[in-house]
Amino acid sequence: MEQTFGRYRLLERIAEGGMAEVWKAKSYGVLGFEKVLVIKRILPELAKHRKFVDMFVHEAKLAVLLSHANIVQVFDLGKVDGDARSSAPPSYFIAMEYVAGLDLATVLQRSRRMKIAAPPGLAVFIAAEVAKALDYAHRKRAEDGQPLGIVHRDISPQNILLSWEGEVKVTDFGIAKARDTISDETDSDVRLGRVRGKLAYMSPEQLRAEPLDGRSDLFSLGVVLYEMIAGSNPFTGASALETVRRIQTSEFPPLDLTRPETPWPLVAIVHRMLAAKPEGRFGDAGHLHEELLGYAYGAGDRFGPNDLARFLASFQEAKGQAEIEPAAVFQERAGADERTPVEVPQPLSMRITGPVPSVRSLPAEMGERREVTALVIAFSSGARSDEAPTSKRSHAGRADGARIP
Repeated sequence: MEQTFGRYRLLERIAEGGMAEVWKAKSYGVLGFEKVLVIKRILPELAKHRKFVDMFVHEAKLAVLLSHANIVQVFDLGKVDGDARSSAPPSYFIAMEYVAGLDLATVLQRSRRMKIAAPPGLAVFIAAEVAKALDYAHRKRAEDGQPLGIVHRDISPQNILLSWEGEVKVTDFGIAKARDTISDETDSDVRLGRVRGKLAYMSPEQLRAEPLDGRSDLFSLGVVLYEMIAGSNPFTGASALETVRRIQTSEFPPLDLTRPETPWPLVAIVHRMLAAKPEGRFGDAGHLHEELLGYAYGAGDRFGPNDLARFLASFQEAKGQAEIEPAAVFQERAGADERTPVEVPQPLSMRITGPVPSVRSLPAEMGERREVTALVIAFSSGARSDEAPTSKRSHAGRADGARIP
């Protein structure tokens, strides 16, 4: 039901999380001007926590300074007074850019349900765009030239938005830091409940409540990249404690076992991102971005916004119809909580026409893990049959993560 909220008109509530409720809204101007945006309003019970509100305001003031194509723009920070008759607290909110598309968490969920493996190159493109956003945010300086020291703290599929046009945007900078301020005022069960959905994306140092720098975000992005390629989170355990243990020791199935066809240079990049100690990871997001681009160009596996747009179009679910079968973009080319929801309209001119090729499903049923040993023997065209077993053979197998000698 529509309602007036300060100078905005709330059109519909999209979702409610552990910290805030999210509304699709409009702002209006002269001569019929209007703009669709998102209002994220903190929940009334949290508005009573002065420490939380102060940190929310502080982080929003930092987020509004970020102006980058890969970051969801924050337009406004405001407060609407509560009803004096009911002694309701004021409503604090931020107004943000509205992204029409899907968040990455939704895409991963649909991938698992449809048993579809996206090509690694597309996952690399998404991760590279996120790395570009992080590099900008981590380097951001105040007007006096001093580094702002911005760390996202919550890089996860829910906070990576993918527009229908193939853009990649990171949202909710600093919100996790505000959330952490209420931990001292709640019991351990409540704290665990607030972070359970994001636990498997936290860095070891974040779990230890140590001071963080940008390398913590790189670890979280490594988890996301692994999940995009393999179809499963590398650290999720049977319990929260088991997940924490795996993260602290960086214990995870090697990517080349969960998805064996992943090129080794890409495996090495992901494994480095998931190093337990910050010094074992890439030094900064800019370095990571260059490494991902270098891999994409070197492997001839370069994807871009058009490929992502086709990918998202293939995932649409038309009302009253069966899911659209994935298009050719899913094929290897020759030559899964607080979520900022996004619009899921039926975009124009995104219908898939013509024959649609079949799609290779993920190995091991999209996330089921199994260890295999593979031995590939290649013979040169001029090899004689009697010498092939000895001098003319080469090995390209792997067993338990070690090369076969």
